[in-house]
Amino acid sequence: MSLVVVIGGAGGIGEHLCAQLTEAGRRVLICGRDEERARLCATRYGQESLALDARSESSMEALVALLGEREQAVSGVVNLAGSIVIKSIEKLSFAEWHETLATNLDTAFLTVKYLAPLMARSGGGSLVLMSSVAAQLGLMHHEAIAAAKAGVEGLVLSAAASFAAKGC
Repeated sequence: MSLVVVIGGAGGIGEHLCAQLTEAGRRVLICGRDEERARLCATRYGQESLALDARSESSMEALVALLGEREQAVSGVVNLAGSIVIKSIEKLSFAEWHETLATNLDTAFLTVKYLAPLMARSGGGSLVLMSSVAAQLGLMHHEAIAAAKAGVEGLVLSAAASFAAKGC
C-alpha cells in the first residue's frame, strides 16, 4: 500500500487530516518538528511518525533517503507546516519576517523539490500545499503571512505545470 506523507501532521488541522486518512484505510507518515506530538498522534491512529524540520533541506533529503531505502511508494503529500504572525509591519521584526517565510514558503518549496519527483517515480500522486485567504485579501497586519502564502500560490501554479505530465 502506498503512503501519504503529512508534514505538520501533529498540529490541529494535521491531526484531523491524519484521523480521516486512517479511517479511509490509508498508511500515513506523520511528520513534525515536535517529535513528541508527532509520536503521540501516530500512536493514537496506529501510524508512523518522524521528527522532521521541513524548513531544513538536509531534513527533507533525509526523508527522501529514508523512503527510498524502504522502497516506499508515495501517493500523496500534504504540507501543513506553517506559522502566522499578525503584527503591524512597523512592529514586525526582520527575524519574524524571515521565520514566517521559512516556515510557510521554504517548507512548500522543499516539499515540491524533494517529494514531487519521488511521487513521480512512484507513478504519480497528489501534492497539497496550504495557503491562506490572507494571500488574496488585504488584511490589516498580515503582511508576512500574506507574502509567504502568495508565494506558495505562485509555487503551486508553476509546479503544477512542471509536474502535470508526470502524474503529480
